[in-house]
Amino acid sequence: GALSARYSDATCIRAISKKMAEDDYMSDTFLAESTRPGLVFSRSTARKYEIERKKAVTDDEHRKTLSTKVREEERRNEGLSTELKEDNKGFALLKKMGYVAGGGLGRDGQGRTEPVPVAVKNDRRGVGTIARSRGKRVSPAIIVATTAAKRARAEIAQKDFRQRMSNKFAGVEILRDLTKSQRACYQLDQSKGVDCEQPWYWPAECRPAVNEDSEDEFEEEDHPDELKLQFVTKHLRTVHHYCVWCGTGYSDSADMLRLCPGDTAQDHE
Repeated sequence: GALSARYSDATCIRAISKKMAEDDYMSDTFLAESTRPGLVFSRSTARKYEIERKKAVTDDEHRKTLSTKVREEERRNEGLSTELKEDNKGFALLKKMGYVAGGGLGRDGQGRTEPVPVAVKNDRRGVGTIARSRGKRVSPAIIVATTAAKRARAEIAQKDFRQRMSNKFAGVEILRDLTKSQRACYQLDQSKGVDCEQPWYWPAECRPAVNEDSEDEFEEEDHPDELKLQFVTKHLRTVHHYCVWCGTGYSDSADMLRLCPGDTAQDHE
């Protein structure tokens, strides 16, 4: 065991000596490989150097891209300024149809002699818009006036919307009260044996036959639901002493006047 240990130590010493002989720390090769003389090349330093290298590569590619755009513009201008030669396919087709170099288009050569100019569009504006100066500024007064006008239009639109919604819900409430009043009127008239004063006082499915020869008939279609509701509720209050919003019948007019808040839906809110 001791012999094998001494053999291993000797082997390690020989390997270290050979490595030190190969890596001469004073040689030019080692100095050339050193990235920062005098500094420790740690992991964070290596990451910083890698970021700088990638940024340099990106900047170089960006410069090459700009150069490519410039070269493309130069080649385009060169191609537009060069006349077509006879080896061009388009020129060969024109020549077969009788075109003469330097002459105009058409049977008698009365057409244009120069190609249609090409306008290269490099901005992102819409086609046909007038390019305005970038340095032109809008007056602050115009901005304030425009903003105030937009705000005023928005407020008017909001008020109109609220009014329309209010009228819509009011119409729904009136139609509901009218239907309820017609049902109550039919039930009370039937229970007390009262004849129907007007056909539309009762629901449509319960109305009696209409006398077409009657001249003093109230035309239902010509009057709004609000007016019809007033007529039906008045009949209920005067004939039956009944309030559709209270849902209660009273003994007489004096009792109704004393206990009922009023003859409209707003009075019962």
